Formats: sequence, structure tokens, C-alpha cells
Amino acid sequence: MPLPTQPAISVILPVYNAERFVGEAVESILQQTFGDFELLLLDDGSTDGTGAILERYACDPRVRVIHQANAGLIATLNRGLAEARGLLIARMDADDISLPDRFARQVAFLESHPRVAVVGGAARCIKEDGEFVNALDWSTWPAGLHHPCEPADVRKAMENYSALVHPAVLMRREAVREVGGYRSAFVAAEDYDLWLRLADRHDLANLNDVVLLYRLHPNQVSAQKCLQQSISTRGAQLSAKVRRAGLGDPAERAGMMSVEQLVKMGMLLGEGDQVFAELMKQSLFAPGDRSAFAKELSGELYRVLIKYGGRAKQAEFAWMTARVLRQQKHYWSALCWMTQSFRAAPKAALRLLARTKIVQFA
Repeated sequence: MPLPTQPAISVILPVYNAERFVGEAVESILQQTFGDFELLLLDDGSTDGTGAILERYACDPRVRVIHQANAGLIATLNRGLAEARGLLIARMDADDISLPDRFARQVAFLESHPRVAVVGGAARCIKEDGEFVNALDWSTWPAGLHHPCEPADVRKAMENYSALVHPAVLMRREAVREVGGYRSAFVAAEDYDLWLRLADRHDLANLNDVVLLYRLHPNQVSAQKCLQQSISTRGAQLSAKVRRAGLGDPAERAGMMSVEQLVKMGMLLGEGDQVFAELMKQSLFAPGDRSAFAKELSGELYRVLIKYGGRAKQAEFAWMTARVLRQQKHYWSALCWMTQSFRAAPKAALRLLARTKIVQFA
């Protein structure tokens, strides 16, 4: 049953197949010391026991359970924004835990800082079983997330990375709606794109206090969509740079961010080669635990080179990829990339061979 009056906060909690953790997440919201809120539990077509767990909370007058066919996280977040009745929007994820005084601290901050549109806070990381990643020191990743606090420092940090913990923020509803909410082009980095657009008009800040326990597990978005998150993150940065240069917003009519779109945005800024070089470095020198990411990114880059780079550049990139793979003892993959180098531009590949010590493939 809806609340009879407008709540101060609408909590948007999207859920998809989160039966293991969602009960703990919901309880942490219902136990907030600041009680003037509505909790929107948005079940995005879950196929496990999530729906039944959510229905247990439907009798609480603060809770609205919304079931829908699977639409994906970004569409679900935007539905939450459309359904929200509170003037403030709190984000929460189904696998995290909000500390009891989170809302009280964040509401007090926004009331005393009218220029700030979004306030986040620090987070401590926990394992799947709820134990702290590091019980003694949480100041650095992966034990914790502790970003700059002052608006000027947050703004500067945003040039390089997302300096707000998404499930730990409290936002002014109208500011978020004013910039268009979350955009589907930025899969796995939709929050970073939103922060950059909000920063064009408002201040953003963080509390120094821990407000959230952030759970690390293999099924979270950042673990499942590593490549797309990397592409979307760079896309959010380049889109903001193009926008601030007065060249329009290249993401307004874009589909999901791709390597090709990154290079095209770089070209708009006269930085196409630089953007490609950054991506090539990521693909060639990714750490061993990101080998699948590196392989997928290398393939995307090569497809872009076929379209924009010319055969000599294709040969050079294939050759460099082969050398790195050889050093990593991925001999068959290295041989395939070396063969591709000769197919792309035989003369260029021969010149590269002449400058390189002959490689023996096992």
C-alpha cells in the first residue's frame, strides 16, 4: 500500500536473481534511523526465488514491489526514477548493506549544502559471506572505497574515474531527471556518465564516513562485464570532453558504446591516434587475470583498424599482439596474430621482422 504522503526519499533497489543477498539488503534499508522514505523493489524478471522474497516485504507500508519482464539494469533504474515520489533518490544494490545512519547523515548534508546535487560516502568491502576483506585497513581497494569528499576534489577526480560509489549515493530527484536519467549507451558505467552530466550543472560530494558495506562476488556487474565497463567508462569521459568542447553530445543517438565509437569521438577531438594507442596498451599489457578481457579488446581494436587504420597499422598491431602473446606463452594465439600481420601487409610485416629478433614458436 502506498504511503499517504510524499516521502522525503525514494530508494531505488533494482533486483535480478539476487535471492542470496537481497533480504539482507532490504533489511538494512528498513532499519534506517531516518524513516521518511519509500522503498521501490524493482524485480527485473528474476527466475530464482527473488520475487517471493520481495513479496514478503509488500505488507510494509514503506515498500512498493514492482515486478516486470527482464529489461536490464539501465531500463530498470529509469523506471525507478519515473516511479519515485520522493524529492531525494537513494540508490541501493541487492547485494550490499547500508549502515543504519546512512540516510540521516546524507539528508543532513544535502540540507546544509544546497548546491550539491549528489552526495555519496565511503564503503567497506565485504566477501560473499559478509566478512570484511580486510578487518584492519579498509582505506584502499579492494578492502574499501574512499573517494575525495569536497566538491572541487570530486570534480577533478571525475576527469579520471567515477568518484562516487553508485549504491551509496543520495541524489536530488529533479537534478537527475533534468539531465535525462541513465543512458543506455553506457552499459556497466551508466552511473559515471550520469555523474559527468550532473557535474556540468551541479556540485557533487562525498561524506568521509562509511555508509555502505560493498559486497564483492563473481556475479556482480563489474566482474561479469569487464570489457564493456572499460569501453563505457572511456566513452563517458570522451563524451563529456566532446560536450564541453561545444561539439554536441555524441552519445545522444548512440547505441551501446563500442571501440569504434571511442575512436570516432577521439577523432572529433583530434585525438583519434591517442585514443587508439591507449586502448592498444590496455589490450597488450593487461594483467594475467584479465587475459579474456585483453583477447576480446584486441579483436575489437583490430576490427576498427580494418575500417579506419590502413593495412600497415593492421600489420603493426597484429605483430605487437603476437609478441606479447609469445611472451605470455600463448604460442598458438601468437602464431595466429603473426600470420594475420603478414596477411594484412606482407612488406610491413617483413620490415617489422627485420627489426625484431626472430621468435621461435614452441
